[in-house]
Amino acid sequence: MPAEIKKRMNKVSYALGLSIGNNFRSMGIKALDAKDFLKGLTDVLSESRTVIGYDEAKQLIDGYFVELQSQQNEINKHAGDEF
Repeated sequence: MPAEIKKRMNKVSYALGLSIGNNFRSMGIKALDAKDFLKGLTDVLSESRTVIGYDEAKQLIDGYFVELQSQQNEINKHAGDEF
């Protein structure tokens, strides 16, 4: 790959990371395992066999967001009680 195209792809890749990171933060995700995240992303982009199936992935993600919402509700409840 020519150096100019590689440099542009590096910048686009970084920009996509910034965008995804900002989206995650806005959804309440404050931390994740970057190595596992990258593995999942790489497996999909390279059309490799995934470690878990899409149905399990959906259940894990849904459960995680239910937990995040529950934590936020608890924070809001305490704030309301203190008010």
